[in-house]
Amino acid sequence: MRTTVPLVITFIVGLIMLGEVFIPHWSYRVLTENIFEWGLILAAAAFLLGLINLIQVNLPKVLNQEPDWGYKALMLTALVVTLAAGFASGPERLASERDAVHTVVAGETVASIAKQYKMDPVALANLNSLSLAPDAVPETGLALDVVNANPTAYKWLFDFVYVPLNSTMFALLAFYIASAAFRAFRARNIEATVLLTAAVIVMLGRVPLGESISERLPQFVNWLMETPNTAARRAIFIGAALGAVATGLRIILGIERSHLGGE
Repeated sequence: MRTTVPLVITFIVGLIMLGEVFIPHWSYRVLTENIFEWGLILAAAAFLLGLINLIQVNLPKVLNQEPDWGYKALMLTALVVTLAAGFASGPERLASERDAVHTVVAGETVASIAKQYKMDPVALANLNSLSLAPDAVPETGLALDVVNANPTAYKWLFDFVYVPLNSTMFALLAFYIASAAFRAFRARNIEATVLLTAAVIVMLGRVPLGESISERLPQFVNWLMETPNTAARRAIFIGAALGAVATGLRIILGIERSHLGGE
């Protein structure tokens, strides 16, 4: 019973969502959209369960000072700080100093408005399609986009903590990619030789040195990337799509039960 009910629900929901491709009626689209919204709600609940599980797994290790407990303490601290900043910032938590708010300023001269918002008076007047002297006071005011100079704490954490850390991780990953490429580019067989030759040609064609060797080399590299490379990528995408379809059918038909805790 514990496995039969989830399998039946998966089968019914899977068939309904699959039918969206073949049944263009508006009432059927309403049904699938409602099911999709329920899926979003379940996904949000899964995130909440993941948060609880993260705390349950790592907090005891921090309290008992098990090996590497400092990293886990730092992770939990970052989790609490980010959640607190997100809840405190409210709906405007993603507001950035680059975001502009449209406003209309009236009752002041063009020069004073331009000085206040650090703009050129002539450019400000041209922005509003007006021919006014700097000491003139527009009757209808001047419309401009005021830049927000105070980002929220959540946005600040994202821009100045998360993004640099993410860039650092990708920068370190480049060295691992270079190491793997060095091992893969050893001409031990025909396939590795073809891979090595193509890589050298592409790298030469992307730098000024390749153009100095031959003017046709960049053109050949462009053809290589647009024709054989595109064909290979499409073949990979088709294979991945067929694999996804096969996995979906296995789940819908109850053949694949790993998501239920089975083998």
